[in-house]
Amino acid sequence: MPGARGWRGVTGRAVPEGWADQGGRQPEEATQPPPGMDVDISPAPLRGRARAPPSKSYTHRAILAAGYGNGATVHEPLVSADTQATMRAVEAFGGSVEQRDGSLVIEGFAGEPTVPEAVLDCANSGTTMRLATTTAALTDGLTVLTGDDSLRSRPQGPLLRAVDQLGGRADSTRANGQAPLVVGGPMTGGTAAIPGDVSSQFVTALLMAGAATDAGVDIALQTELRSAPYVDITLELLDDFGVTARQTGRGFSVRGRQRYRAEEYTVPGDFSSVSYLLAAGALAGESVTVTGAQPSAQGDQAIVDALDRMGGAVEWDREAGELSVSRSDLEGIEVSVADTPDLLPTLAVLGAAADGTTAITDCEHVRYKETDRVTAMAEALDRLGASVEEETDRLLVHGGASDLEGATVDGRRDHRVVMALSVAGLVAEEQTTVTGAHHVDVSFPNFFDVLADLGADLVRRQDPRVTRPGVRFNNPGRLSEDRVTNRQSEDQTVFVRPKGHVEERPVVRSIGDRALYLGNRLAADPDSLARADSPLEGETFEFVLTVSQDSQPLTTHHRPLADGPGNSWPRFEAAVDTARRLYRRDGSLLCHCKAGISRSTTVVATTIAAEEDRPFRAALDTVHEARPHAMPHPALHEQAVLYLAAQS
Repeated sequence: MPGARGWRGVTGRAVPEGWADQGGRQPEEATQPPPGMDVDISPAPLRGRARAPPSKSYTHRAILAAGYGNGATVHEPLVSADTQATMRAVEAFGGSVEQRDGSLVIEGFAGEPTVPEAVLDCANSGTTMRLATTTAALTDGLTVLTGDDSLRSRPQGPLLRAVDQLGGRADSTRANGQAPLVVGGPMTGGTAAIPGDVSSQFVTALLMAGAATDAGVDIALQTELRSAPYVDITLELLDDFGVTARQTGRGFSVRGRQRYRAEEYTVPGDFSSVSYLLAAGALAGESVTVTGAQPSAQGDQAIVDALDRMGGAVEWDREAGELSVSRSDLEGIEVSVADTPDLLPTLAVLGAAADGTTAITDCEHVRYKETDRVTAMAEALDRLGASVEEETDRLLVHGGASDLEGATVDGRRDHRVVMALSVAGLVAEEQTTVTGAHHVDVSFPNFFDVLADLGADLVRRQDPRVTRPGVRFNNPGRLSEDRVTNRQSEDQTVFVRPKGHVEERPVVRSIGDRALYLGNRLAADPDSLARADSPLEGETFEFVLTVSQDSQPLTTHHRPLADGPGNSWPRFEAAVDTARRLYRRDGSLLCHCKAGISRSTTVVATTIAAEEDRPFRAALDTVHEARPHAMPHPALHEQAVLYLAAQS
């Protein structure tokens, strides 16, 4: 998939316009969440079965391992914003990734990655950046890696120094040990000394790339390793792909000139995500069963033991991979997260609802995630009425002195903070609002669907801070016909208006659910108005453009596009032509589009570029003004380039 390498519209080795400015942005600018989805949650009992999503950690590693080899089929992967960043990285280094029937069919680069044709954007994925950094160090050239403002504030210095020690070249453009990074090679191998208390991902990245070096890599840990179970995951997966690596007295070692060999790999369930479902069941569950929870090397399995120690009514059928939990009277405990940093948000919420004090220790490294999760949870729980003490390496939650009451809390653009606070909302008095809820797409895209299926009382809504002129999106969610037949929504539905377009109608129009539903019915069946029994006669309605395969009443399927091989040139051309006709007719587009990677983003940007004779990147910038986290689907980039080239 050659087009996936340069979706930003960059060719050759050039740096995209404005990139240096993005790279110089300071982390303080990230304090306010971007426009997106908020969620309102009210107390409600939960009951039912829920399946754990696939493991993000295993999925990242499996995608790259298949890339390092000749390829493999990865079954039951987690397809999320983070793992899609790793897919793009594999494609950028010369491989290909195709989604087919719920699996990833990957063609690898056989241990010899090529220099990416464009800047490698890792979005918000720290794992992708670390893994891609050492992969880039194997190439015979220079690679530029960057990410969003959160990722550009995370520490990379120890890994950069390790690459230098192993014969490669790695620099931070701002000389502060943070992205943007410039990395080159070829890295030949040897011994590298790194601290173990910053990120275990450094060890994982060096081991995975080290197998493809000439001399292999010996890692000497300068401090005790934190999050050690994540390295256990790496060692387990390397073994599954035929690569030998081991723990040594000083750290870890992997032989060079090894080949990654595996035809198929199945991703296990994710215990980091399981933790939120277990916590929800322990706090608000009449009876909740989590499936897909087979034992593995994941350190976050420790949530089961922690919940049991707190007095939770939890049972684990390991053979069946099922965890059963129900509402319990919990007692505070002391628990270390030295090896399980992702559990801190969940444990903090459990502690706030337990009697006594929960002491979460060894947590300083948890401050260097997507956000400072220690401070984020301390401040949010305090706002909800919990008694919390924050120390450098410890978080004390005094549940016995806490009465949780609903409030608006900041999700900090961190998927784990959002999910943990949403669980707190299940037991807080009155309504709790969590901002930036769309960030669950990073690891558990259907988290709120799962909660709703279990009985949670929640409402997802567009962040009202979306008020700037320009491109706007409508994402109405699922509504059945019986829900829209007899009512008009007072919610405002907004439409896409290309930047610079001038018309008399307001940017924001109020469109009732029934009008929206009937418009989509008409678009799906253009002859319906001509029939005598037409329910549309005399009605007002609107069209909605989407390229989603997902069938729902509020979606107009003008030209559906698939994630996989269905994205043929004729399909893409027809989708853009449809969008252009609607744009010319109305001077605007009402578009069903989501944050994260989406086909709609590519179609809308291509439409704006074609109609206004603008470069694709400029049109994409227009989209980003309204939806900073909407990214074009890498599988459609080549078609977009071809389409626009044909117009010139």
